Amino acid sequence: MSEHKEKSYLLDFLVSFELMYEDLSDDEETILDRIVAPTYKKLIMEYISTFSEKDIFKKFVSKDYNILSSLMLNQKNIINFEQYLQAIKELDKKEFKISVSKIFKIENTDFLLNDMESLELSSEAKWELLLLLENFDQLKDDLVLSLQQEYAIYCSYADKISDQYPEKIDELKELFENSTELYDVVFKDLLVLDKKDFDDLQEYLILRISVNRVLLQYKNKLVALGTYVYDYFYEKSKEKDLELEMMQNVLKVLADQTRYGIIKCIGNGITSNKEIASIFSITPSGVTYQLKFLADKEIIRKDNVTKQYVLNNELIKSALATLTSDLDL
Repeated sequence: MSEHKEKSYLLDFLVSFELMYEDLSDDEETILDRIVAPTYKKLIMEYISTFSEKDIFKKFVSKDYNILSSLMLNQKNIINFEQYLQAIKELDKKEFKISVSKIFKIENTDFLLNDMESLELSSEAKWELLLLLENFDQLKDDLVLSLQQEYAIYCSYADKISDQYPEKIDELKELFENSTELYDVVFKDLLVLDKKDFDDLQEYLILRISVNRVLLQYKNKLVALGTYVYDYFYEKSKEKDLELEMMQNVLKVLADQTRYGIIKCIGNGITSNKEIASIFSITPSGVTYQLKFLADKEIIRKDNVTKQYVLNNELIKSALATLTSDLDL
């Protein structure tokens, strides 16, 4: 395996532990379902199941931080799994605290309770991190053994993906060979990254399991991309445009006196065309037109049981929540 591929595998392996906190279930369609082949997703799901219930990994990777990948990225000289594992073996409790303080940019390398309070983490994450710092020496042997076992499993799945989906890997390699195209296609519109900073990046890695991830490390002049990252962000941008359109539709309805009055009627259980017509002094056919308009915009929908119009509460709440968030109200 080439040095470059080894580093790609190592980083993808360490980042992939974050997937145990992502909902990739089959209950509802996700962006991942729309962009990757079902067999690709199946391989990822199978791989995640091999470590998701192992407590040792949850101690080092939470929803708020990933100590495992950060330890690698903070050391430029680590380029393969053997070097990474050796670096872990050589850490003692004191050195581990120093490393973690660098990860969280804490000046005090003793990492006291006061330092923990300053971190923008949930209370649960702070407590788990504190326990990790205190118990590292006792956890290290279990971590090393578990990493050895899991990395062998990871490599088998990453190799399968490389063999079964070479066209996606090649697509990304072609983008890597032309940094201008890579910037224009992926970063210019989808991520906020200055062109000069991007041109300073010297190393590009492929994340096979973390197919939707983008990872930038300016210190190491590194960029890592998931194999489906362009597809993923393209779908995200379409989703955002759709959310914006729906929010605008809701606001337009709320700004129209008659349509706002009609949705208030429906919210209060008044669904008869004649009754609504009499309230607003319009014809029943005029009400029919307005109801069709509201239904086309998905502001209202027909109840599956009663077949009467009801409000699309989720859409209206979502639109108002987006407005509140955008305006920081």
